[in-house]
Amino acid sequence: ELDPADDDARWNLEVAYFKQHPPCRMRDDDHEPDDSAGDAKPYDPQKGQKRVLCGANEDWYALELPAGTLVQVQVKGKVTPTEDDDDTREVALALYAPSQPAEPYKRVVLKDDGGGSGSLTVKRLPEAGTWRFQLSGPGRAEVGYDVSVAAVPPCPVPGADGTLPPGAPGDDDAEPNNDAMAATELKDGERPNLKACPGNPDWFLVTVPPKEARSVTVKHSPEDGPLVAEVVDPTGVALSPAGAGITVPAAETEQKVLVRVNTATEAENLYTIEVKKPEDGDDDQDKQDKQDQDEQDKQDKQDQDKQDKQDQPKPAPGSQPQSMNQVDPQKLIDELDKNEQNPQLQKLLKNLPAVPQMEDY
Repeated sequence: ELDPADDDARWNLEVAYFKQHPPCRMRDDDHEPDDSAGDAKPYDPQKGQKRVLCGANEDWYALELPAGTLVQVQVKGKVTPTEDDDDTREVALALYAPSQPAEPYKRVVLKDDGGGSGSLTVKRLPEAGTWRFQLSGPGRAEVGYDVSVAAVPPCPVPGADGTLPPGAPGDDDAEPNNDAMAATELKDGERPNLKACPGNPDWFLVTVPPKEARSVTVKHSPEDGPLVAEVVDPTGVALSPAGAGITVPAAETEQKVLVRVNTATEAENLYTIEVKKPEDGDDDQDKQDKQDQDEQDKQDKQDQDKQDKQDQPKPAPGSQPQSMNQVDPQKLIDELDKNEQNPQLQKLLKNLPAVPQMEDY
């Protein structure tokens, strides 16, 4: 600043700026070099966080997968423009098959939401081998991202006797949970990447705290047909209608319920199961408490009215109704004797709730 024309000062300023703001290639992640399909390293979940995609660069990952695998690659990213704020980045995620390394088997463009997030899913890989996925896109902007891969192996194939061969792989990481005794415990929240296999029910155990309700929802793609979820007892008898959504109502004590998920067709299906309090749980609980209180108040009032009615004195046998007791028979006789026509008396007689006995005349 004191002498901008000094060569040493200009050099020192450049070095200081370089150290303070190193280029992306010097800040790249530890998965490099991965700029081409030939450089693709195996995907490592431990190295899926805080990845960097530099401007005009590509990142490649390799996956060794068997045929029939259901695979999902999910990216959550943030685009950081260069000094030119108009310079952004359109990032695409592409998956390449072992037999066709030059053409994407499937490709999606990540959301242009200031971040660059999205997912790519293939339900059943058509071949086994080394599959590769790539992040790339035009633009000089830098992208920081997290990447995760869920690879669910194909459903095991039963033998001729209908049983699975020894050592057969499970269909997801919740296995083995094929009967009530091996039910997988579920906590509140979502459990994704589960697979429903034909003829192979999935059992789950849900613990519901006292005086609380829980909803259990099965989320899946309807393309492969519906899934059936139901609450059952340990012997397999259904305790709720079959469907994709279940509500366990609140009870005074802790509840342990079993949830069974089955396929409704012969197709495999990937699903997520979610356990949570019913929507607006606190408000719903307040409404339920108020409804219970209103019903209790109504019942209390009915009981009180019934008791009051029972406490009223009963008339003695042979006595006239109270409305009749308020009429003086002798006065009626006197009035009849005095007047041939008496409008007031006629009106009185018409309004009597009961006809006087003949001897009262």
